[in-house]
Amino acid sequence: ETRESPPIEEGARSHTAFATGVRQMMWRVSLLAVSSVSTGPHAMRRLARNPVNTGARMMSDVTSPEHAVVSDPAVADGLASLTKLSRLPTVEDKRCIEERQLQHPVSAMLTVGKRCKYGFPQALALDPTGRSKHGLGGHPLDAGLFRLSCPHLVQGIDEWEASGAVVEFNERVRGDAGLLASLDNANSAHRDIRRALVEPKEREEYDAHPVLSIILNSGVAGLTKSGDVKCLHAQVADGLCRSEDNLVAQAILDGLRARGVDPDGGASCWQQCDLCHEPNEESWSYLPVKNRQKLRATLRRRRALKQDARKAADTGVPSPRGAGAPSVNESAPPPARGEFRS
Repeated sequence: ETRESPPIEEGARSHTAFATGVRQMMWRVSLLAVSSVSTGPHAMRRLARNPVNTGARMMSDVTSPEHAVVSDPAVADGLASLTKLSRLPTVEDKRCIEERQLQHPVSAMLTVGKRCKYGFPQALALDPTGRSKHGLGGHPLDAGLFRLSCPHLVQGIDEWEASGAVVEFNERVRGDAGLLASLDNANSAHRDIRRALVEPKEREEYDAHPVLSIILNSGVAGLTKSGDVKCLHAQVADGLCRSEDNLVAQAILDGLRARGVDPDGGASCWQQCDLCHEPNEESWSYLPVKNRQKLRATLRRRRALKQDARKAADTGVPSPRGAGAPSVNESAPPPARGEFRS
């Protein structure tokens, strides 16, 4: 027997509609709150750009604040404690850097630094011993601690460096005692952080090696002498990840502003970093030539490593991977360390 539902009175119908509206409003508010906590301002911007479409698709856009897998969690925690601006990356941070900004895997990623006005990371920190931990060959120790990843900033600095910015800043630093002292402090900080992140036994071996001791005790981007900025990208990355006390980095950012480049982000640069944006021919994007060259070299090296591994499995002969890297057991008097020579 089919029983008809009793008619809804007009007052009850109005109350039901009001309650439904309240529930929808509270759901939208909760979604905005979750978005702002989990993914930062760029999730808020996505919702603002799609105010009506707040259904299942938008819920799938909101990424969990779960931290991404990093090169070495213990080293990442140590680095975060030694810097003022570094934080553990989220899953979305790692995807943004690897899939959109650099467009290649970053096995040695530890932390990310400051964010742009859209909420995307602008720089990242790298594990100095990540290459050996992940079997990538070459030297077991890298000089670079921080890397600039923001395509907008990279483009602005690339164009400036092409017009002689490094020479310009070297002259400026050597004529300004405050900038010179700040640069020396940044170099010393990089040396101290790098040494702190390396295991004591490895640190002792590296100190005794003629090449690795130089890398271990070098400054920003491997600097070994005072008064040389070497790379504006590296200086800005230091200012975004380690400390805003790097006056050279702040001077570079000021110079970019004077050239019409907003360090916090451009009008359309979010299109490259936003994982929810489908790139098209009109989308903003920038990938430096040296990034493409590095990507090709990395792919060749990894392909060779895989071939070595297959050959070793078939023949039982150990893989020659990393044979070109210097042995840390070689004995030679290490160069003087702890100071940056002029």
